[in-house]
Amino acid sequence: RLARRLSALPDSTRLLLLLRGCRMRRLARRPPALPDSKRRLPRVVVDINRARPVHLALVDAVTTMDGGEGPWEAGTHPRSPGLLLAGKNALAVDAVAASVMGFDPTAEYPNAPFLNDDNHLNLARAAGLGTNRLDEIEVRGDADLEAVRQKFAPSIG
Repeated sequence: RLARRLSALPDSTRLLLLLRGCRMRRLARRPPALPDSKRRLPRVVVDINRARPVHLALVDAVTTMDGGEGPWEAGTHPRSPGLLLAGKNALAVDAVAASVMGFDPTAEYPNAPFLNDDNHLNLARAAGLGTNRLDEIEVRGDADLEAVRQKFAPSIG
């Protein structure tokens, strides 16, 4: 559905803004349209970003969830990192968000947090959407990346 909605945007659309929360997502839980391959969803995420690049990515990490997507999942609890991450490259912003959560954004499946699927950040880098290597990303702001890094629990399931 999302791919259809994105392709329906008029060509005159000048800015695509992505705003999402900073929490563990269970990529293995896929829509019914992808029944055969549980490891296909990360590739779909990359394809959507190739088809309609994000111009400004914002990740709300002011208040978020640890251990899963929300309070409806057992083992989750709220966290308050107090951060708002933003950038012109969605891949770089996601890589920094993964690092802030205590994960290596270049880790390969089946290492945390990519316990269920391929690392979509590595796939996006291979597709030429930017970099997920922290030493290649310029991080600006009031806080040093090391100072704000936390230890989130990976989502299992």
